[in-house]
Amino acid sequence: GTWSSEGEFSFENSMEDVGTAIKFLKKKENIRRFLIDTSNIVVGGHSLGGAMALTAAIYNTEIKRIISIAGADESVFGRKMLTDQGFRNAFEHMLKEFLYPNGPIKCNLEVHNAFWLSNLERYDQVKHAESLKDKDVLLIGGWKDQLVILEEHIIPLYRKLQELNASNVEIIVFNTDHDFKNVREELTETIYNWIITKD
Repeated sequence: GTWSSEGEFSFENSMEDVGTAIKFLKKKENIRRFLIDTSNIVVGGHSLGGAMALTAAIYNTEIKRIISIAGADESVFGRKMLTDQGFRNAFEHMLKEFLYPNGPIKCNLEVHNAFWLSNLERYDQVKHAESLKDKDVLLIGGWKDQLVILEEHIIPLYRKLQELNASNVEIIVFNTDHDFKNVREELTETIYNWIITKD
């Protein structure tokens, strides 16, 4: 349901898509055709993509390596929506600007938000950190990011994983905002080096 793909967008559909992509990559004919190293499949994304990479990994044991670039904890946004009407109004206004036909996302926002806000624990990365602690995780954030604020979304998960003695979790923070425009080369190099460095 996003950017001309079929179907309707939801967090659940996005997480299902991650699993479907991994199944595609692990098919024998695709391994041969694309020369896929199935021992080093990385699921990653930026913003919503980073959020979905982490959240999907909670529920999918096949996801072993994750890169989350300014990835939100969607339960944080949800709880703010339930407790701060001003935030909710601004957040829903922002979401509506992305909706089809004027935007790239096909979604029944009312239905989506009703399910999301009724199931916030499902998307709570800190609550489910135990499911992530044995995976390889690269968390990337921006000190100036005013959308996915480090102290609200990324650092709590990192601290919880430290508490659980997760040994393969790394956090890297750049002096940048949500778009990372001023650090693209450094960001690319960081991601590349992390992907190719595998124990």
